[in-house]
Amino acid sequence: MNMRKGSLAIPVSTIVIQCLLLAWINIEVYSSTNLMLLRKVLPLINLAVMVLSLLAIVSILNIRRQRRMHTGRRLNRIHYFDYLTERHEHIRHIQTLQAILNLNEVDAARDYLAEIAELYGYNREPMYAGNQSLAALLNCWHKIAANRNVEFTFSIKCNTNEIAVPFWELQSILGNLLDNALEAAVHEQTNRRVSLVMKDEDNWITLCVSNTGAMITDEQLPMLFVPGYTTKESDTRGFGLYIVKNLVDSYRGRITVIRKPETTFIVSLPKKEALS
Repeated sequence: MNMRKGSLAIPVSTIVIQCLLLAWINIEVYSSTNLMLLRKVLPLINLAVMVLSLLAIVSILNIRRQRRMHTGRRLNRIHYFDYLTERHEHIRHIQTLQAILNLNEVDAARDYLAEIAELYGYNREPMYAGNQSLAALLNCWHKIAANRNVEFTFSIKCNTNEIAVPFWELQSILGNLLDNALEAAVHEQTNRRVSLVMKDEDNWITLCVSNTGAMITDEQLPMLFVPGYTTKESDTRGFGLYIVKNLVDSYRGRITVIRKPETTFIVSLPKKEALS
């Protein structure tokens, strides 16, 4: 509140001064007998009014920028809280399922999964991805995106079993890239989109994750894969892209970033035959 009062002080005071100057000019015009002196002073008064007007405009624009930044930080905190809540619930369901399966209660596990599917709205025709584990992962991300009003599409144009990366590490690569894309897209007012394309390119399987949202700046670009670096309002984020980079490098893969027309992370992973 004090910051808002301090920010308003400058434009309000400049407007008051302008009004006083204009009032003085009007009084002088109607009451002064020395119009020659008034003509000499008038250009200085006009200049003062112009400077004060510019100062008021700059101050008002600065107030609007500060309010947008404040709103952005508040939305970031809300989205991050939603993310933590969603992740906590997923972990709890996994732990429950593991406990049920450890007791060899397969039917009970199936019933529990059916209840979760009904609760989260998974009762729809699953999307096919050519690999059961990958299909399960992408269908899960489709629902997460839908819950946050983001359109998520994917296209699998390769044999995913040829990738020389264990599925649990491929899941980490895709999960972190999609999480990063979703966090960027969710801040758009409209046209919230995230897409994944996997395709075959000679001895490589290429993953392209694209999203709408704010463009990565020149200052942010070299910092993207630095551990702990984040553009979000949180000290607990900033390791997702670092993990992706380490995994890709460990399999002698490549990762590049395209900033226009949408942000796109392109990851090239070798096929099994290329490493044999």
